Parts: sequence; structure tokens; C-alpha cells
Amino acid sequence: MIQWELCNTRRLGVQGALAWNKGIGKYFKERYGTGIFNTLTYFDGKRTDYFFDQEQHHQFNEIIDANFSNREFVLSMISEAKETLEEKYEHLLLMVQNYTTFSSPHLAKLFEEISHRHGDFYPRKWMAYRICHRIDLQIEKRLINLGKSKEESAELLRILSVPLKPNYVVTERQDLLKIALKKENISEEELKQELDIHTQNYCHMPLFDVDHDPYTIEHFTDELKLVKNPQEELQKIEEGFRVRKQEFERRVLELGQYNELKDLLIMLKRAVFFRDYADTIRQKLNYRLREFYSFIGLKIGLHLGEIVLLTDEEIFSHLNSGKTFDSHELSRRKDAFLLQQLGENVLIISSGNVEGRVKIVYTNRDLDKIQPDDIMVTTMTRQDFVPYLRKIKALVTEEGGIACHAAIIARELGIPCIVGVENATRILEDNQIIVIRDGQISIPNFKNKNCHS
Repeated sequence: MIQWELCNTRRLGVQGALAWNKGIGKYFKERYGTGIFNTLTYFDGKRTDYFFDQEQHHQFNEIIDANFSNREFVLSMISEAKETLEEKYEHLLLMVQNYTTFSSPHLAKLFEEISHRHGDFYPRKWMAYRICHRIDLQIEKRLINLGKSKEESAELLRILSVPLKPNYVVTERQDLLKIALKKENISEEELKQELDIHTQNYCHMPLFDVDHDPYTIEHFTDELKLVKNPQEELQKIEEGFRVRKQEFERRVLELGQYNELKDLLIMLKRAVFFRDYADTIRQKLNYRLREFYSFIGLKIGLHLGEIVLLTDEEIFSHLNSGKTFDSHELSRRKDAFLLQQLGENVLIISSGNVEGRVKIVYTNRDLDKIQPDDIMVTTMTRQDFVPYLRKIKALVTEEGGIACHAAIIARELGIPCIVGVENATRILEDNQIIVIRDGQISIPNFKNKNCHS
């Protein structure tokens, strides 16, 4: 059974998750010789948890770490990744031009190609995201071998890991401060023109996924009003980078006699910058893809927030057939969805409705009372429960989370499952009829001697 490990928590749709999967799996292996092919994406209506297969992630890290013995990898990986990421970005921009006159079948083919290219964009983005921590560990190991304590090593890494030049977020702030410096000496019309240009340059910044909203001129106007001492803030930013650079150079000089360590320190400096830079490229790409996905949505009668909840196959099929997508299924996915990818196989499960008869299971001695189409209510499932789980309509447990045994088995069996329901075995009773709807339990004609008002 797969053990799932949380990678990160964001707000991500099905389309974004599938692009991630291609990037960390097939395309990552093509470039770097390893990949993670089993992933789990769970959206609860507010946030998205993204999980890796723990065993695959461990092997992935081992293969990445083995590359640090190759000096060519240490010296050239970041520059190659940056150059290739820019090429992939530019190629995708060319593809999302002049598509508004396409027929639906032609648009379906274009979407299929963009979907693959979007996945192929992500290996370098994933490397930017994962590599900094792997470099940190390599440096820490070498510092400890040189006699540094863990505390000293941690402090050095803190100093060496800070950016040495402004990223896009800092650059945006500097440009806004410069507008603040001159706003008293220009007309309202000139100020609006300055803010228009500023918005064009930086509107993409919140776009972690294609359906996120870009910044508007109103956002930057409000930010400008909050600026108090622009000259002082600008000087503070510039001084901060000057001091960081001096400190970094001093530390590198101290450790410079160790060539292998010096190479890693320089790699870390480049990787920290590349991580932020890759984020900016991703935001800009999402801004352009946002228009493309919106247009596809119009073709099949969906808005942007709905189209990103479909799989590649669903979008391709509906563009070719001209059919509209099931509005009830879309509504369920807006509430919650679970996307599981095992190798090439993709399974998406949304919340649904089930009605059945409760059977309380405290231990394996209670399993024999399970009948087909019952709803099992238990503290937590174990391996010996599995034959009985094949019979039931749904599963409710008091313990666990998205990666617990019950949740994993329920996904494999394709049955609704609610985990973490405190006191479920006390509140519910054998043979009671309950309804599971969109991840919630309702009890018609509820009366229970174990539940007090």
C-alpha cells in the first residue's frame, strides 16, 4: 500500500495538478533520470494538498543527491535549467496566439499539444523548487565534516541562502516606490499612466494557477496610498542587498580553500535566485494561459473556474463532441475533489450522495454483521477489514486524514469515505439510516440516546 507524503499546500485546480504530475513524472525523468509517478491531489473547497508517493520521493532524492558528485552538474545545472525554462515559456507563448478562429476539433488538437508542452515546462520549475533544500543538505554535511556544529552550520546556511539581488516581488516594490517619489510632481493623468504601465508589468504576480485573479490598477493604487517614506524604504532595500552580498562574499572567502564546498555555495546562490525567477516565469505563463482556458470554456459553456476542474481527456472530449459537461459533477468538484495518479492512470473522485444503513464496527469481531450496501462506521480500518469494505456503500472513521489507511483503501475501492469524524461510533447507531452528501453526514429523523443537546 502506498504511503503518501505531503509535498505542499496551495490552491490548485485539476488542470494545474495534471501539469505538475507530468512535470515531476514523465518529463522530469526524461531530463534528470528520475521522477515521481504516483501523486495525490486533494482539494477541500478552500485549499489543495499535494502528496508524493513516499517511497518514490525517497528514491527521487537519492538520485538527485548522487548528481552532486558530478562537478559539471553543480556548475551548469542552474544555468541550463534557466535557459531551457525560458525556451519552453517562449514556445508556449507562441502556441497561444491566433486561436480564436479555430474550429472546436482544431482547438481540441491545440489544447492537447499545449497540455503536453505545459507539463514539459515543469521539470525545471520542479527542479528550482526542490534543489535548494538538497544543496542545503550537501553544504551542511560538508560543514559538519569541517568541524562546524549543527547550530553553526544552520546559521551559515541562513546567511548563504538569502537572495543577493532583488526578485520580482522586490523589484515591483522598488518601482512602486519610485512612482511614489515623483507623484507629487506629476499630473493625475501622468500618475494614471505610470500606474497603468506598472500594472501591465506586474499584474501576473498572484497567478499561482491559471484561474487565479491578476492584480488590477486599483490594487496598485491602494498600495501606493500606503507608502509613507519612499526614499527611506528604497535606501533600506538597497542597503540590505549590499550588506547581504558583503556577508556572502566574506563567508565564501573564508571557506574558499575547499573547492567542492565553494562550488556548492555558488550553486546555492544561483539556485535561490532561480527559484524566485522560475516562479515569475510560471506566473507570466499562467497569465497568458488564463486567456486560452477562458476561450476553451466559452466553447463548451463553462467559465474559467469550471474549466480548470476538468481532466485533459474531459476537455478534449467535450471540444470534439460539442457536449456540455455535467453541471452536478462540476458542482461537486467545486466543493471537493481528489485526483490520484498512479503511473499513467488518472482517477478523479468528487463528493457525492450515498444513503445507507449504519453498522458500527469496534473490532474485527463486529465485521460479520456487515451486509451489502451498509455504511461502515468505525474508529479506523485495518488490513483485516478489507474484504468487508468491498461490500459496503460508504465508510466513516473517527480517526485519520487524507493519507490514512481508510482513505487510501476507499479510493482504491471507489467508495465515499469521511475520515476524522469525532465520536461517530457513539453518536450513530446500528441500523440507523444516514445520508452522506458532499462530505457531510445527515441523519433523517435524528434521535439518539447517546447524543445530548
